[in-house]
Parts: sequence; C-alpha cells; structure tokens
Amino acid sequence: AHQDQLPLDAVTPDDIEPPLARLETLEEDTFSSLGLESDDFLDQEKEVSEQDLQQIRDFIGAHKIFTANRLLTELPAGAAIPDREEMQQQIGQVLRKTDQFFKLAEQLEGAAKYTEALEVVDDLLAVAVDAPGAEALRARIQQSQLAADSLAEPDADDEATVRPGRRPVGGPSTKPASPMGARRLRLPRLPVPSRRVVLTILSAAACAGAGLLVWNDQQAIELAQAKLRQGRQLIGAGQFDSAQAALEAARSPLATLSVLRFRKNGLDREIAALLDSPELKEGLQGKVLYEGQYIPVDAATALQEVQTLTGRARTLVDANKPGEALALYQQALQLATGHNLAGHKAAIEESMHTLELRRTLSAAEQAEQGKNWAQAAESYRKALQLSGELSDRSTASDITDRLTAAVFRQELDLSKKNFDQAQWQDTITSLERARGLIAANPAAVSDTERGEVRQLLVNARLYRMLAAARAAYQQQDWELAIKEYEQALTLLAEESASGDKTLTESVAKVEKTLLLVRIAQVQEQVTRAEGRGDLSAAVAHRREIQTIIRRSGHAQTPSIRTLAQQVQTRIAADLEQLEVDRLTAWLENNFETLFRARYPTFEGSELLSPKAVFLKKIGKDRVFALS
Repeated sequence: AHQDQLPLDAVTPDDIEPPLARLETLEEDTFSSLGLESDDFLDQEKEVSEQDLQQIRDFIGAHKIFTANRLLTELPAGAAIPDREEMQQQIGQVLRKTDQFFKLAEQLEGAAKYTEALEVVDDLLAVAVDAPGAEALRARIQQSQLAADSLAEPDADDEATVRPGRRPVGGPSTKPASPMGARRLRLPRLPVPSRRVVLTILSAAACAGAGLLVWNDQQAIELAQAKLRQGRQLIGAGQFDSAQAALEAARSPLATLSVLRFRKNGLDREIAALLDSPELKEGLQGKVLYEGQYIPVDAATALQEVQTLTGRARTLVDANKPGEALALYQQALQLATGHNLAGHKAAIEESMHTLELRRTLSAAEQAEQGKNWAQAAESYRKALQLSGELSDRSTASDITDRLTAAVFRQELDLSKKNFDQAQWQDTITSLERARGLIAANPAAVSDTERGEVRQLLVNARLYRMLAAARAAYQQQDWELAIKEYEQALTLLAEESASGDKTLTESVAKVEKTLLLVRIAQVQEQVTRAEGRGDLSAAVAHRREIQTIIRRSGHAQTPSIRTLAQQVQTRIAADLEQLEVDRLTAWLENNFETLFRARYPTFEGSELLSPKAVFLKKIGKDRVFALS
C-alpha cells in the first residue's frame, strides 16, 4: 500500500559546502519521500457518538421522556447502541404510565373531583415533564374548579334581608350606617310596578336555586357513574378489593339526590348487581374465572401472562425482531419458574436457546457489515458458547472460523490505525497477533488479507528502522543511523529474495541514503579539520569520501558523480593552498639570504619582519611579492 511512498531522498550534491547546512536537507527529503509525514492511510468509520447517547440518557434522567423517545427513534437502525433495548423499555414504561394518568385525570374531572384530578396531573408531570397536553389539561381542570367554586358560594346579601312590610323591633327607623346596611335591614314600600320587578327577581332567584340543585344532583350522578365505571374496570383488571371499595363509594353520592332522585334506583341496581356478581365475590376470595372455572388469581394470572408473552414473542420472531422476542421469553420464563409451570418452562427455555443463538449471530453479522470487528468478535464468542449444546458440530466449526476472521480483522484495523499514527511497534505487535491467528486457521481469511498483513508488516518494520535512523541522524549519531539503515537494507533484501520484485527501487534509494549518511559522517570530520586550520587532515578526509563513493554502487549516479567531482575540486584547491603556504613559509624563512643575493651592496646588518605574499600562478610557476 505504501510502495509509491517508499523511500528516500536525493541530496543535491552541489550543496556539499558547507557540509552540515547542505546535508540537513537529507533528513527532510528522505523521510518526506517515504510518506512518513502522511496520515491518510485509512478513513475512519462514522458512528453514533457517545455524546448523542449521553444526551438521551440525560433526558431520561430529567424525566423528559417524550424528547428522549424522539431522539432515540431518530438514531440509525444499524447503529451499535449497547443499551438501546434498556432505554426503549424504560421509555415505554413511562409512556404507558402517562397514558394511565391522562385517563384517570379526565375521569376525576368528569366526576367534578378537581382537587384529585390536579394531583394526578402533578403525578403525570413528575414522571414526564414534557408530556404534550399535560399543561393544557391542568389549565382546563383549574378553570372548571374555579367555575364550580363560584357557583357554590352563598349569596351574602340574602343573610340579612327581612320580609317586606315589617319593621325591625325597636321603634321608628333611624339613619343606617351605610346605604347597603339600610337595604339589608328593611325594604321600603314600593309602587306596584316596582313590586312586579321584585317578584320577577325573586322568581328568577328561585329558578336559579332550583337549577343549582339540579346541577348538584347531576354532579353527584356523574360521580356515582364514574365510581361505577371504575369498579367495573377494576373487576376486569382483577383488583377486586379496590373494585369493592369503588362500588361502595358509588352509593354515597346517590344519597344526596333531591330533584333527580328518581335516577337513584337504577344506579343502585347496577351497583348491587356488580357487588353480588360471582366474579367479584370469587375475586375477593382470591379466585378468577379461567377456562370455565374459578382458580387462584396468581395461578390464572401467571398462565394467562405466560401464554400472552409467548404468543407475542412468536409474533416478534416471525417479524424478525429476535431481541424484543427474547425479552418477552425471559419474562415468561420468570413467571413459569415462579409458579412451577414445568411444562411451559422447558418449552420456553428451548425457544430462548434457539432464539439467543440466532440473535447473537445476527448481531455479529451486523457488526461485520459495519466493520465493527471488536463487537463482531464478542458476539461470535458468545455464539460459540451457545453452540456448545448443539449436536451439530459443523455449526461450532463455522462459528470458530468466523470468530477467527473477526479477531484477525480487528487486529488488522488496529494495526492500520497505529500505522497512520507512526506507532510502528504497536503496528508490528498487532500484525504479529493477526499472523498467529491465521497460522492456526489459514482458511478463515482470504489470500488478499493474508498478503495485506504480510506487506503491512514489512513496511512497519522498515519504517521503524528508518524512524530510528532519522532520530539518530538528527542527533548526529552517525554510527546508530548507519546501523539502522543497514538493517533496513537487510530486511529489503530478504523480502526481495522471497519473490517481491517491487522492492528494487526501495533498496536503491535506501542504499543511496546510507551512502549520503556515511558522507555526512566524514564531512563532519572535514569541517572540524578546517575549523582548526588543518588543511592536510581536511584533504585526507575528503579522500576518504572519494573512497566511500568509489566502493558504493552509486558512483555513476549523476548526482553522486557530480558530488565526487566537487570533492575532487576541493581537494585540488586545498593542495594548492598547502603548496602556497609551504612556499610562503620558505620565502619568509630564507628572505635575508635571497635579499643579500639580490642586493649584495646592502650594508644593513638585519632585515626585520620579512613578508611574502602570493600574487598569481603562471603556468606551473607561482609569483610572490617579498617585502
């Protein structure tokens, strides 16, 4: 996968001077051509984030059940969510409870029991603060309660009125303390038209009073009917004690009837019929009607629930929903075990075993499709345990092959991630584990995957060596850098000998890089010699560079040949400088002899500070100026 990026750099040979500055480009070019700075080997799979799941859990914890339910249903169906079923069951329980609260609050509202209805609404909001319609229901009940309270308040003005035509005892009337007080203490004599108005008002008041009585009777009847319905529902639900209490409570409002008393007998008969019904009487003794006979409630309930749960589970199995079916089978098994239903228990366990294996294999296949190899491996391990009780050993063998392939691909994916992050040793460790798996079971994976592991392992080992060489180079540890490059060449040679002909170019580039590192090592010695002014040592080291180039297999490479020519030029220049220095020293040492030979008539006894300066070279001759 990395052949196009494998190795190495090309150092420009005409930049050999100054050596360290020129050879610094060796590191950058070498490792950039290797692709070590690239991290685009694999793309990461996108999944549902843990932040999304935690948000749903937070909403459930804050009792925002409807919001949590909406977010959960919006998640992708194939997303791996370990606690999806647990969250669905928790949300479903609360949704069913809110539905019950809604119905109970509306029943209490219909029975004019507004305080109890508001308490139920509070309970509703306690379990689901975001329940749609709850606040509207509360507001409606509060408005009904205010209207009922306003109709039930007595008229305060009627308490102090007196019959017309009478005066209060105590003599003639006196000035009242206030106009309202005067109206309450006596009524003035009115003309005939005014009396008619008063009579009309009194008639209207009487009608209003009668209407209030009718309204009160209607509220009592509705309350009795609500209790009657509640009692009937509780009988159907098997809550017989609560049903008896509700039916007895239904009689109390009927005792207050006045205008609508004629409706009392019919309701009393309905209540009595339910109280005397065999279903209620037997139920109060702990029995219910089941298949034509009354049996203990717990046994009948368990049998009915077991049959219901197993029937629903079979329906879910047919609908390809094994997870939900298994949850129902588990509930049925608990009931059958608790009530000693041996026959049902054995059948349920057999169904659960088969379904669990099917569900586990399905989960493993889904994980494989999503390339979630860790989850797939875990599912196959569980399936292998479940298959141990099967007589067909081919099933267990097939699961073993799938488990091997899943673990192999998990290690392969991990190695690719480590490779992209330049974690060479971790990459090698994962790949060696993968090779160990397929060594025992080679048929579990394809030839392509085996070849991919082999190639990736070679590259990881090579890159680890080159990375170590790079680090040594940066620290100018030439011996260690050379050692790592030599090991890399050995690895490439072994792979080439095994039949991989694609590594020829890589070998050449690594050899060239090793040559340049050797040159850099000697060039450092050249620089030190020149720093202390020892041109003879510098020439010797440059000749050593020439020897290294001649012995390499890249002497005729254009860049290396140019580099060798430049080294030869510097050697010639250094030799010329050495000769000039030698002649200059000889001239200065023999200056007086030469001067007196040239000027024999000079009578001076001593020539001070002689100096020879090189001027130019003519052919093989060198011209100096003496002073």
